[in-house]
Amino acid sequence: MQNYGHRGRSWYHQRRGKDRSTEAFYDTFGLFSVPAPLFALAANSGVFSLNVRILCKSFMKTYWTLTDTVARLQQPHFTGEVDILFPWHGFFLETRLPDKIALLKVFTRASGGATPETLVDSYQRGTDLVATYAQTPERNVRPQVYWRFVEPSALELILSAQTSLLDSQPATALESALPAGEMVPLSADAKVVQLTLDGWQTDDSAPRAVLFRPAGLELSYLEMVHPTDFAGVQLSIIDGLPTARWHLFPERLEKGVIRRGRVRGVMLPRANDLQQAQKALIEFAHSALTLST
Repeated sequence: MQNYGHRGRSWYHQRRGKDRSTEAFYDTFGLFSVPAPLFALAANSGVFSLNVRILCKSFMKTYWTLTDTVARLQQPHFTGEVDILFPWHGFFLETRLPDKIALLKVFTRASGGATPETLVDSYQRGTDLVATYAQTPERNVRPQVYWRFVEPSALELILSAQTSLLDSQPATALESALPAGEMVPLSADAKVVQLTLDGWQTDDSAPRAVLFRPAGLELSYLEMVHPTDFAGVQLSIIDGLPTARWHLFPERLEKGVIRRGRVRGVMLPRANDLQQAQKALIEFAHSALTLST
């Protein structure tokens, strides 16, 4: 982008009277960088300060509240918290049910357990909560996890893995468990498929999404893996809880390569939830991955 600054003003005066279209342009948009920023238009319309406040508010809005290592998200249809030292505990969704619901448990370590993760860095920015974990002798990759709130009622988990080794195995699992109720599996093209429990499903006909209908709630929960990241899914009932476990990164990983995968959970009104789930799955499949810096 070219910024004319004072040189632009001189150039404008030199051109004045020679090129009326150029003069009209500068009279309309002001002497700003070309193309003029949005606040240039706002200044000429007499609402400069109001527009700047609106823009700043959208950039500065904080969705996550981080206290020590526990991050809290509070939105109308998605309220809960996650401890970034124990990502395998999941995001604890708060509902009117007595027990919290554990969503998007990410097993950065195969065994999980009571020993906290080796946290290298963490921050929250806008809709994103980001945690980076160390590569260790027991785990030959360095995981990074984004928890991203997606308006109006979704939480997306973006998992990255990289290594300093010439060869490593980054295989990772994500899991969600919902209160007892119905499970409706959906294919990559958003069609309802047969529910198969317990075994790993890895072929083209395997579900890419699961619609959960927990008893006692007026909301349904859709969980889906991005089609390009799918490696396998296992649907089961564990201790009475319908559970989906997603397998990511089956291929080996070498130094200099970053592998990423996305899983998104969406809260939906129970009425017409299937149609809404099918639409959400198609939209997710065509969505681009963006990362904050």
